[in-house]
Amino acid sequence: MKFRFKENQTVDDLAKVPENFQAFYTKNEDGTFSVAEALAAAASAVDGLNGSLGQARGEAKAAREGQTDLTPLEEYGDDVTSIAENVAAQIATLTSKSGDTAKQLDNVRATLTAGHAKQLGVKDTRISVLDQALREQLVDSQLLTAIAAREGNAQLLLPAMRGLVKMSEAEPGKFAASVLMPDGTERFNEAGEPMTITQLVASMEADDSFAPCFPSSLPPGGGSKPGGNRPPRGPQHKQGDLSPHQNILAGLEDL
Repeated sequence: MKFRFKENQTVDDLAKVPENFQAFYTKNEDGTFSVAEALAAAASAVDGLNGSLGQARGEAKAAREGQTDLTPLEEYGDDVTSIAENVAAQIATLTSKSGDTAKQLDNVRATLTAGHAKQLGVKDTRISVLDQALREQLVDSQLLTAIAAREGNAQLLLPAMRGLVKMSEAEPGKFAASVLMPDGTERFNEAGEPMTITQLVASMEADDSFAPCFPSSLPPGGGSKPGGNRPPRGPQHKQGDLSPHQNILAGLEDL
């Protein structure tokens, strides 16, 4: 806080007075110090001058802090008024010429957007095709591995089993196979756990319809199975006219 004579007419210790103001004081009989009567007017003038100087400094500081640097806008003028006028004129000029430019920009933007959308569509289709092909190859690979482990006839079993296995992407880049029921729901084993492809192949071997596709169901020593010499049943079909299941049955007839 600035020193003011008005609040310090008498002090008990001269050290409380700034050194350059101590000459204004005289010592009293009780040991205190007071502003000399002859210098009272001068002390009051000093207080007033200090107050004015403080106010002026405050105003100057506020002006400096509130002043905006106009250097970046010097091409439009050297004061706020001229800068505002010149900027407004420039905006008006640009606005009057912007109609055709805006239309051209819109046309370019629309063309680029349409082209980009088309490219994305082609890319998405390609990704979908590749993804489906990958899933089919993964299904066939796991089925063939499981069938081979039980020495099954892959040519007959694979067409019937493809529709019973679904390959899903558990997380990016990692696929997991699910065995399905004929209605498309997930199939479970006797323990209540999701059936594996190996268990699916084992269930096919235990099925009377597909058992002949596995060597364990053939008579010892080879040869035809009982009834193998009986004449064909029902109308004969060309291979291309048969469903996958009919192809399997037709193949079983030849075992």
